[in-house]
Amino acid sequence: MEKSKFLDLTAKYANETEPFAELINLKGQVAVVTGGAGTLGYLISRRLLEAGASVVLTDINEERGAYAEESLISLCGKNVIFKKGDITKTEDMDAVMNFAVEKYGRLDICVHSAAYWSYYPTLGISDEEWNYTIDTVLTGTMIACRSAAKVMKELGNGGKIVPILSDASINCEPPLGVLDHYAAAKAGARGFARSFAREVKQYGINVNMMLAGAMNTIGARFLNVKGMENPETRAKMAHTNMPMSNTPDDMARVVFMLCTKISDFMYGADVIVDGGAHINLGKE
Repeated sequence: MEKSKFLDLTAKYANETEPFAELINLKGQVAVVTGGAGTLGYLISRRLLEAGASVVLTDINEERGAYAEESLISLCGKNVIFKKGDITKTEDMDAVMNFAVEKYGRLDICVHSAAYWSYYPTLGISDEEWNYTIDTVLTGTMIACRSAAKVMKELGNGGKIVPILSDASINCEPPLGVLDHYAAAKAGARGFARSFAREVKQYGINVNMMLAGAMNTIGARFLNVKGMENPETRAKMAHTNMPMSNTPDDMARVVFMLCTKISDFMYGADVIVDGGAHINLGKE
Protein backbone atom coordinates (compact mmCIF):
# COMPACT_ATOMS: atom_id res chain seq x y z
CA MET A 1 0.00 0.00 0.00
CA GLU A 2 1.25 3.45 -0.90
CA LYS A 3 2.06 5.78 1.94
CA SER A 4 -0.39 8.45 0.77
CA LYS A 5 -3.27 5.97 0.59
CA PHE A 6 -2.44 4.60 4.03
CA LEU A 7 -2.37 8.10 5.52
CA ASP A 8 -5.64 9.06 3.82
CA LEU A 9 -7.42 6.00 5.16
CA THR A 10 -6.10 6.32 8.71
CA ALA A 11 -7.00 10.03 8.70
CA LYS A 12 -10.53 9.11 7.61
CA TYR A 13 -10.90 6.61 10.46
CA ALA A 14 -9.49 9.09 12.94
CA ASN A 15 -11.87 11.84 11.81
CA GLU A 16 -14.85 9.53 12.25
CA THR A 17 -14.09 8.91 15.94
CA GLU A 18 -15.52 10.94 18.79
CA PRO A 19 -13.19 12.53 21.35
CA PHE A 20 -12.74 10.31 24.38
CA ALA A 21 -14.23 12.95 26.65
CA GLU A 22 -17.47 12.75 24.67
CA LEU A 23 -17.55 8.96 24.86
CA ILE A 24 -17.73 9.07 28.65
CA ASN A 25 -19.85 12.21 28.96
CA LEU A 26 -23.24 11.38 30.49
CA LYS A 27 -24.49 14.95 30.86
CA GLY A 28 -28.24 15.07 30.37
CA GLN A 29 -28.68 11.32 30.83
CA VAL A 30 -30.69 9.68 33.59
CA ALA A 31 -29.84 6.46 35.39
CA VAL A 32 -31.59 4.15 37.83
CA VAL A 33 -29.35 2.08 40.10
CA THR A 34 -30.95 -0.76 42.04
CA GLY A 35 -29.23 -1.77 45.24
CA GLY A 36 -28.17 1.87 45.43
CA ALA A 37 -27.75 1.73 49.19
CA GLY A 38 -25.14 -1.02 48.88
CA THR A 39 -21.44 -0.37 48.55
CA LEU A 40 -21.17 -1.25 44.86
CA GLY A 41 -24.41 0.49 43.90
CA TYR A 42 -23.25 3.59 45.76
CA LEU A 43 -19.89 3.65 43.99
CA ILE A 44 -21.49 3.08 40.58
CA SER A 45 -23.87 5.95 41.27
CA ARG A 46 -20.96 8.19 42.18
CA ARG A 47 -19.20 7.41 38.88
CA LEU A 48 -22.37 8.13 36.91
CA LEU A 49 -22.89 11.41 38.75
CA GLU A 50 -19.27 12.44 38.15
CA ALA A 51 -19.87 11.99 34.41
CA GLY A 52 -22.91 14.28 34.48
CA ALA A 53 -25.83 11.87 34.80
CA SER A 54 -28.78 12.30 37.12
CA VAL A 55 -29.33 9.22 39.27
CA VAL A 56 -32.30 7.61 40.98
CA LEU A 57 -31.15 5.25 43.71
CA THR A 58 -33.51 2.46 44.65
CA ASP A 59 -33.19 -0.08 47.43
CA ILE A 60 -35.45 -2.07 49.73
CA ASN A 61 -33.78 -0.48 52.77
CA GLU A 62 -35.17 3.01 53.12
CA GLU A 63 -32.88 4.10 55.94
CA ARG A 64 -29.63 3.20 54.15
CA GLY A 65 -31.04 4.62 50.92
CA ALA A 66 -31.51 7.98 52.62
CA TYR A 67 -27.93 7.80 53.92
CA ALA A 68 -26.63 7.09 50.41
CA GLU A 69 -28.62 9.97 48.91
CA GLU A 70 -27.33 12.42 51.52
CA SER A 71 -23.73 11.30 51.04
CA LEU A 72 -23.86 11.49 47.25
CA ILE A 73 -25.45 14.93 47.32
CA SER A 74 -22.59 16.16 49.51
CA LEU A 75 -20.02 14.64 47.14
CA CYS A 76 -21.52 15.18 43.70
CA GLY A 77 -24.31 17.74 43.87
CA LYS A 78 -28.08 17.52 43.87
CA ASN A 79 -28.88 15.40 40.80
CA VAL A 80 -29.52 12.27 42.86
CA ILE A 81 -32.60 11.08 44.69
CA PHE A 82 -33.64 7.92 46.51
CA LYS A 83 -36.89 6.03 45.95
CA LYS A 84 -37.64 2.86 47.86
CA GLY A 85 -38.26 -0.21 45.72
CA ASP A 86 -38.36 -3.99 45.96
CA ILE A 87 -36.79 -5.70 42.93
CA THR A 88 -39.04 -8.74 43.37
CA LYS A 89 -42.18 -6.64 42.81
CA THR A 90 -43.04 -5.56 39.28
CA GLU A 91 -45.19 -2.68 40.53
CA ASP A 92 -42.24 -1.30 42.53
CA MET A 93 -39.78 -1.44 39.65
CA ASP A 94 -42.30 0.03 37.20
CA ALA A 95 -42.90 2.84 39.69
CA VAL A 96 -39.16 3.52 40.09
CA MET A 97 -38.52 3.70 36.33
CA ASN A 98 -41.52 5.96 35.80
CA PHE A 99 -40.44 8.11 38.74
CA ALA A 100 -37.08 8.68 37.04
CA VAL A 101 -38.90 9.95 33.93
CA GLU A 102 -41.23 12.15 35.97
CA LYS A 103 -38.35 13.61 37.98
CA TYR A 104 -35.69 14.04 35.28
CA GLY A 105 -37.54 13.68 31.97
CA ARG A 106 -36.00 10.50 30.57
CA LEU A 107 -34.37 7.14 31.31
CA ASP A 108 -31.10 6.17 29.61
CA ILE A 109 -29.36 3.77 31.97
CA CYS A 110 -30.37 1.04 34.39
CA VAL A 111 -27.75 -0.69 36.52
CA HIS A 112 -29.14 -3.65 38.41
CA SER A 113 -26.84 -3.88 41.41
CA ALA A 114 -29.20 -5.26 44.06
CA ALA A 115 -27.86 -8.51 45.49
CA TYR A 116 -28.48 -11.26 48.01
CA TRP A 117 -26.57 -14.37 49.02
CA SER A 118 -26.21 -16.74 51.96
CA TYR A 119 -23.91 -19.60 52.89
CA TYR A 120 -25.55 -23.03 52.98
CA PRO A 121 -24.60 -26.40 51.51
CA THR A 122 -27.26 -27.83 49.23
CA LEU A 123 -27.65 -30.78 51.61
CA GLY A 124 -28.52 -28.34 54.39
CA ILE A 125 -30.44 -25.54 52.67
CA SER A 126 -34.16 -25.16 53.27
CA ASP A 127 -36.65 -24.89 50.41
CA GLU A 128 -37.54 -21.43 51.69
CA GLU A 129 -33.94 -20.20 51.48
CA TRP A 130 -33.47 -21.71 48.02
CA ASN A 131 -36.68 -20.12 46.73
CA TYR A 132 -35.89 -16.75 48.29
CA THR A 133 -32.48 -16.72 46.59
CA ILE A 134 -33.96 -17.62 43.20
CA ASP A 135 -36.75 -15.05 43.59
CA THR A 136 -34.38 -12.26 44.58
CA VAL A 137 -31.37 -12.96 42.37
CA LEU A 138 -32.93 -14.45 39.22
CA THR A 139 -36.49 -13.15 39.14
CA GLY A 140 -35.42 -9.80 40.58
CA THR A 141 -32.96 -9.38 37.71
CA MET A 142 -35.68 -10.07 35.17
CA ILE A 143 -38.16 -7.70 36.81
CA ALA A 144 -35.73 -4.78 37.09
CA CYS A 145 -34.41 -5.19 33.55
CA ARG A 146 -37.90 -5.63 32.09
CA SER A 147 -39.25 -2.53 33.83
CA ALA A 148 -36.34 -0.44 32.56
CA ALA A 149 -36.62 -1.76 29.00
CA LYS A 150 -40.36 -1.11 28.84
CA VAL A 151 -39.81 2.56 29.64
CA MET A 152 -36.80 2.86 27.30
CA LYS A 153 -38.81 1.31 24.46
CA GLU A 154 -41.69 3.69 25.07
CA LEU A 155 -39.41 6.74 25.12
CA GLY A 156 -37.67 5.61 21.93
CA ASN A 157 -34.18 6.81 22.86
CA GLY A 158 -32.53 3.43 23.42
CA GLY A 159 -30.47 2.90 26.52
CA LYS A 160 -28.01 0.82 28.49
CA ILE A 161 -28.99 -1.96 30.90
CA VAL A 162 -26.23 -3.50 33.01
CA PRO A 163 -27.10 -6.40 35.30
CA ILE A 164 -24.42 -7.03 37.92
CA LEU A 165 -23.88 -10.79 37.99
CA SER A 166 -21.14 -12.94 39.46
CA ASP A 167 -18.25 -15.12 38.41
CA ALA A 168 -20.14 -17.77 40.39
CA SER A 169 -22.35 -18.06 37.31
CA ILE A 170 -19.44 -19.55 35.37
CA ASN A 171 -17.19 -20.96 38.12
CA CYS A 172 -17.53 -23.18 41.13
CA GLU A 173 -17.01 -20.82 44.04
CA PRO A 174 -13.81 -21.55 46.00
CA PRO A 175 -15.69 -22.17 49.30
CA LEU A 176 -17.12 -25.30 47.68
CA GLY A 177 -20.59 -26.41 48.59
CA VAL A 178 -21.99 -23.35 50.39
CA LEU A 179 -23.02 -21.14 47.47
CA ASP A 180 -24.66 -23.61 45.08
CA HIS A 181 -28.02 -21.83 45.30
CA TYR A 182 -26.40 -18.47 44.61
CA ALA A 183 -24.41 -19.85 41.67
CA ALA A 184 -27.58 -21.37 40.21
CA ALA A 185 -29.49 -18.11 40.54
CA LYS A 186 -26.70 -16.05 39.00
CA ALA A 187 -26.27 -18.53 36.15
CA GLY A 188 -29.98 -18.25 35.46
CA ALA A 189 -29.76 -14.45 35.52
CA ARG A 190 -26.84 -14.58 33.09
CA GLY A 191 -28.81 -16.81 30.71
CA PHE A 192 -31.77 -14.48 30.92
CA ALA A 193 -29.68 -11.35 30.33
CA ARG A 194 -27.92 -12.79 27.28
CA SER A 195 -31.25 -13.76 25.71
CA PHE A 196 -32.89 -10.49 26.72
CA ALA A 197 -30.07 -8.61 24.98
CA ARG A 198 -31.24 -10.14 21.68
CA GLU A 199 -34.85 -9.20 22.34
CA VAL A 200 -34.30 -5.51 23.07
CA LYS A 201 -31.47 -4.73 20.64
CA GLN A 202 -34.11 -3.70 18.08
CA TYR A 203 -35.10 -0.84 20.39
CA GLY A 204 -31.56 0.52 20.60
CA ILE A 205 -30.99 -0.98 24.04
CA ASN A 206 -27.62 -2.50 24.94
CA VAL A 207 -27.71 -5.19 27.63
CA ASN A 208 -24.28 -6.21 28.93
CA MET A 209 -23.26 -7.94 32.14
CA MET A 210 -20.49 -7.35 34.64
CA LEU A 211 -19.52 -10.59 36.39
CA ALA A 212 -18.07 -9.60 39.73
CA GLY A 213 -15.71 -11.55 41.93
CA ALA A 214 -15.28 -11.26 45.67
CA MET A 215 -15.18 -7.76 47.09
CA ASN A 216 -15.00 -6.20 50.51
CA THR A 217 -18.36 -4.47 50.88
CA ILE A 218 -20.72 -3.58 53.71
CA GLY A 219 -23.03 -6.34 52.51
CA ALA A 220 -20.29 -8.97 52.53
CA ARG A 221 -19.06 -7.97 55.98
CA PHE A 222 -22.28 -7.26 57.88
CA LEU A 223 -25.50 -8.00 55.98
CA ASN A 224 -25.40 -11.15 53.85
CA VAL A 225 -24.02 -13.47 56.50
CA LYS A 226 -26.77 -16.08 56.87
CA GLY A 227 -25.22 -19.51 57.29
CA MET A 228 -21.90 -18.20 58.58
CA GLU A 229 -22.86 -19.31 62.09
CA ASN A 230 -21.84 -22.80 60.98
CA PRO A 231 -18.21 -23.43 62.13
CA GLU A 232 -17.46 -25.62 59.10
CA THR A 233 -18.63 -22.88 56.74
CA ARG A 234 -16.55 -20.27 58.55
CA ALA A 235 -13.51 -22.53 58.28
CA LYS A 236 -13.99 -22.97 54.54
CA MET A 237 -14.30 -19.23 54.03
CA ALA A 238 -11.27 -18.47 56.20
CA HIS A 239 -9.03 -20.72 54.12
CA THR A 240 -10.31 -19.72 50.71
CA ASN A 241 -7.55 -18.53 48.41
CA MET A 242 -9.60 -16.35 46.09
CA PRO A 243 -8.73 -12.81 45.02
CA MET A 244 -10.59 -10.17 47.03
CA SER A 245 -11.09 -6.57 45.89
CA ASN A 246 -10.69 -4.19 48.79
CA THR A 247 -11.73 -1.38 46.46
CA PRO A 248 -15.14 -2.23 44.91
CA ASP A 249 -14.57 0.73 42.61
CA ASP A 250 -12.57 -1.87 40.63
CA MET A 251 -15.98 -3.14 39.58
CA ALA A 252 -17.76 0.22 39.50
CA ARG A 253 -15.35 1.62 36.90
CA VAL A 254 -16.10 -1.24 34.52
CA VAL A 255 -19.85 -0.89 35.03
CA PHE A 256 -19.48 2.81 34.27
CA MET A 257 -17.81 1.94 30.96
CA LEU A 258 -20.75 -0.29 30.05
CA CYS A 259 -23.08 2.68 30.64
CA THR A 260 -21.27 4.91 28.14
CA LYS A 261 -20.82 5.12 24.38
CA ILE A 262 -17.75 2.92 24.78
CA SER A 263 -20.11 -0.07 24.87
CA ASP A 264 -22.22 0.92 21.84
CA PHE A 265 -21.10 -2.14 19.85
CA MET A 266 -21.54 -4.60 22.73
CA TYR A 267 -24.62 -6.80 23.15
CA GLY A 268 -25.03 -9.64 25.62
CA ALA A 269 -21.37 -9.48 26.63
CA ASP A 270 -19.88 -10.82 29.86
CA VAL A 271 -17.18 -8.62 31.37
CA ILE A 272 -15.46 -10.52 34.17
CA VAL A 273 -13.93 -8.48 36.99
CA ASP A 274 -12.76 -11.00 39.58
CA GLY A 275 -9.03 -10.50 40.01
CA GLY A 276 -8.34 -13.57 37.88
CA ALA A 277 -10.38 -16.04 39.95
CA HIS A 278 -11.86 -17.48 36.74
CA ILE A 279 -8.37 -18.54 35.65
CA ASN A 280 -7.58 -19.89 39.11
CA LEU A 281 -5.41 -17.02 40.26
CA GLY A 282 -5.29 -16.84 44.03
CA LYS A 283 -4.47 -14.13 46.48
CA GLU A 284 -1.19 -12.40 45.86
